[in-house]
Amino acid sequence: MVSLLYLKAYGLTSLAKKRFQTLIYCTIVLILLLSVFISNGVLEHVQTIPQQTDTQQTKAVISTQESVDVVPKPSLNTQSRTSVVERYCDMNGFIENQQQRSQQILTMLSPEFRHIQHVFSAGTGPTIVLSVYYTQLKELTLDMIIERLSLVHGIYSELLPASQGKSVTLNLVILSNRTQYEDYTSRYGFDPRTSQGVFFHGSNSAFVEYKNDQQVIKTAVHEAVHAMNLRLIGLTPRWLNEGMAQLFSGVDLQEGALTFDVKKEYLLAEPHDIYSLLASESQWESIDTDKLYYSGWSWLSFLMGSEQGRETMARLLIQESTNPCKVLSGDETYQILQSVYPTFEQAFYDWRQTLNSRSE
Repeated sequence: MVSLLYLKAYGLTSLAKKRFQTLIYCTIVLILLLSVFISNGVLEHVQTIPQQTDTQQTKAVISTQESVDVVPKPSLNTQSRTSVVERYCDMNGFIENQQQRSQQILTMLSPEFRHIQHVFSAGTGPTIVLSVYYTQLKELTLDMIIERLSLVHGIYSELLPASQGKSVTLNLVILSNRTQYEDYTSRYGFDPRTSQGVFFHGSNSAFVEYKNDQQVIKTAVHEAVHAMNLRLIGLTPRWLNEGMAQLFSGVDLQEGALTFDVKKEYLLAEPHDIYSLLASESQWESIDTDKLYYSGWSWLSFLMGSEQGRETMARLLIQESTNPCKVLSGDETYQILQSVYPTFEQAFYDWRQTLNSRSE
């Protein structure tokens, strides 16, 4: 009887030891797999996936994969997306990949597409090579796109004098109807249902739906601004990238001075305060996107409206472009604004009141 109990106890002890050894083995394997995943996956490369939130980390670099900036349809949320994150920054390699990828995309266009090229160049600014592909577009509308982009080129030359010698190559594909737009953009894994324009970083190519002349001009310029920001500045916070695209897409020249389109509905809405806007990076897909677009436009429109504001804007862009792989934090951005324009917050609200009084 004692021997039997001893054998049972011995057997249970052996079984417990075996299970404990198995647990230790599984734990070691799990740790090894996790370390491999971290070294080869998360830190090195996060694949762009549609319908996820943008993430830009301190060591994020510009992606060689396709990530997108979109112009939303009116009253609809924009397509969300995520940037690719890598732990090195190779701008030369990125540009080479862009060129290769753009050639692949352009070969997919049908033979009916016509092609024109225009080069924007100035002694103190960057060189922008614009290639436009279209099937049906009025010559006057095309001229107006080029004219407005020429004004935008002048703005970058003023704000970023260090961009001299840099080159931006942009493929702009204008699609004549909704069916054509959805057909071509969906080929690249993009869901076009809530947009009328999209810019693919990995190939420096923009696709724009044609609805009417004014719409296609603004949307084309909006997407072109994303291409310029990517090449001339690098990674930028969403509010700045979209705010510049919204603002510069409505630029015009009147009596020798630059003016920016001001929508009446913009004046009726209350923008986010600067603290909320600078902290909004993770909120673009979870709260009122239209208000974020408007708020970015509003603060940048204010800055571009005065000499001190433009000086502040220039300082911000120069600092943001110092490291194309690093996005300035909200605190860093606020410090720049405050140091160059100490009273900018009060001046912003005074500016809004002036605009509102003029519109009444």
